[in-house]
Amino acid sequence: MGYYSQVAYAVVFWNERDRDKVLDTLTPEQQKLVRVEADVFANDRVYFHEPSAKWYSTRLVHDGFTDVDAHEAFLKAAEDAHDEWSLSGGQDGVQSMGVFMRMGEEDDDFERNVWGEGIAGFPDWFELVDSRRELTIGWE
Repeated sequence: MGYYSQVAYAVVFWNERDRDKVLDTLTPEQQKLVRVEADVFANDRVYFHEPSAKWYSTRLVHDGFTDVDAHEAFLKAAEDAHDEWSLSGGQDGVQSMGVFMRMGEEDDDFERNVWGEGIAGFPDWFELVDSRRELTIGWE
């Protein structure tokens, strides 16, 4: 059967050119997977949500999934390009912000990675992807 996670991410670039610059760092197969599997791939934004995924990369598990590798490569490239932009004072890299969240089946299985917070003109990360815990009441 396997272990499933809910996964979502949002990456917002300053412009479409910056988005494409990051995509160009991926292999053609990875670019295609990110473009095809994204819920929104338009202008300067890439949004992805999978409510029930086996989120195993081949980097960590021998029988992982190449689509997971593609999404993780895209997120790493976007964050690295933003870090380069930030460290160079805006001379290199690309300006972006992003948030990645993965929530597993167990209460303590949760990942969150956020970068590029507080950039003027960009949304706050929690407006794009956020998490909450709640009780489900079956008798109401």
